[in-house]
Amino acid sequence: MKLKLHFALLLLGLTACEPAELPKSSDLVSVLFLGDTHFGESYEIELEDRYSMDQFVGLFKMADLTIANLETPLTTLTDSPYEGEKDYVHWSDPELATAAFEKYGFDAFSLGNNHAMDFGTEGLKETLDALGGSGFEFFGAGQDQEEAAQVFETAVPLPNGDSFELAVLGGYESVASYEALDFYATDSQGGVNTITQQSTLDSIRDIKVENPEAFVVVFPHWGDNYKMKDPGQESWAHAFIDAGADLVIGQGAHLFQEVEEYERKTIVYGLGNFVFNAPGRYQKLDAAPYSVAAQLLVSADSKSLRLYPIFSDNLVTDYEPRFVTEEEFEELSEREDLKMLAADEDEIGFYFEIPLE
Repeated sequence: MKLKLHFALLLLGLTACEPAELPKSSDLVSVLFLGDTHFGESYEIELEDRYSMDQFVGLFKMADLTIANLETPLTTLTDSPYEGEKDYVHWSDPELATAAFEKYGFDAFSLGNNHAMDFGTEGLKETLDALGGSGFEFFGAGQDQEEAAQVFETAVPLPNGDSFELAVLGGYESVASYEALDFYATDSQGGVNTITQQSTLDSIRDIKVENPEAFVVVFPHWGDNYKMKDPGQESWAHAFIDAGADLVIGQGAHLFQEVEEYERKTIVYGLGNFVFNAPGRYQKLDAAPYSVAAQLLVSADSKSLRLYPIFSDNLVTDYEPRFVTEEEFEELSEREDLKMLAADEDEIGFYFEIPLE
């Protein structure tokens, strides 16, 4: 009964943390941020339709812009230079993957992660060609450091005639073992962008100088698999905010990491997975099998972040990740960092909501 009572209070909204009043959805712009995405061809698991995302179509229909972390190369190559050196080497079919992304209305992808280079610079080039050839934007990796460090910038029209100016920085945290594998871009070699370095802080400051109206989101790939945030994530997230970032939304640990308010800005340390067709290790590692999709809602005079929890354990859902049930949402709502967030349910599912500055 105690849990039910707490959940009821959450749904009514706690006075201290009620989200800002937002107009009806027709007066809002929705920017959707999705976590680790991979159709799982490399896991050689027979699935009836590995490219289906029909269970999330409500999210896609609401989104004016959809950005995801693409956790795999899109390549036809069969030999990876990292076979035997990496525990998991990913690949996805370029034609089938891009067709699925077109069907569901994706717009841009961060490639700044620990799998974008799984088939070396040739596989990365094929990925960039597949995405660019299908009209998708990409950031966080490139054929040299200049391209890898490029910021995804766009102006999304608002219903009142103004525009929401968005800048998103992507990349992978600096990890010594991946430096040894030449995963990171240099002046003369393709690879992923290193997000945890001084140049990222400089980029944030430069964006704010050039366009003070820009809403800067840092979208880093970081953290230990199936674990909550570590001190390094916290230190860098705070540094991003101190440099001028408006929002930090991380991904990479395969689970929903902590939410924090720092200097009146919001940090979501990890989204977890979106559609990620791998067996996963939630049960083996006793990890909470939850992820979230983050919906940034923008009007002419307010912003809010909605977090829709997803149940991500494929061994339970038979590779059909889904929005959480009421019981699962109740369980998740007991997490200490989520207790004081406003909570509700709409036609999509249960969500937590955070007003933004």
